[in-house]
Amino acid sequence: MVTEFTKIFSFFKQPGIFVSLKKTNTMGQAKEKKDIYTYEEYLVLEQQDQIRYEFFHGEVFAMAGGTKDHNRIANNMHHYVDNLLSDSCDIFTGDVKIEINHLLHYIYPDVVLTCDPKDLKDGKDHKILYPALIIEVLSKSTRGYDQDEKKAAYMRLPSLLYYVLVDQYKCYIEVYERLKDSWNYKIYDHLDDTIGFTQLDLKVPISEIYRRVKFT
Repeated sequence: MVTEFTKIFSFFKQPGIFVSLKKTNTMGQAKEKKDIYTYEEYLVLEQQDQIRYEFFHGEVFAMAGGTKDHNRIANNMHHYVDNLLSDSCDIFTGDVKIEINHLLHYIYPDVVLTCDPKDLKDGKDHKILYPALIIEVLSKSTRGYDQDEKKAAYMRLPSLLYYVLVDQYKCYIEVYERLKDSWNYKIYDHLDDTIGFTQLDLKVPISEIYRRVKFT
């Protein structure tokens, strides 16, 4: 049986998904670096290179850039939800990573919301430990990663209540909600729909998520 470790590692090694530091591909320029990093060395590398790297059991992978619509959708979600939040929760985009496995596995989501005081007390920290809501905007190159390996990694986090996948090419949003012993799955594909995040006391209109996004 294929372990979760093997599945995720194999995905990172697919060409055109991330930039390994030992190779160059169409996603960006890679530098010849070390093979394996400690977590502390990984943080230093990000500061030195000013590049976001995902970290997986000592290996680092540079994150690819996104489209304007990708960025627009993430910003729309952030701005709309941020205006609804009390001071007991906060929402972040892009540059804050999620800890999947302490000192071993760190992922950058497009949008993440947390209501845990331990995540909110240090504004200089680089990571979220207890996400309640994670949103990923689907890209052609990483769609499978977001829908499979990344979803499996996120859903192992006990704090996570919602995982949301937003298609940037059409009106299509998948929402996974944690119930007591399972996950509920729902699709939203109409601009006049509203997503209810009842466990967070939030409602988000689909039209706000896709504001200024033009489908072709």
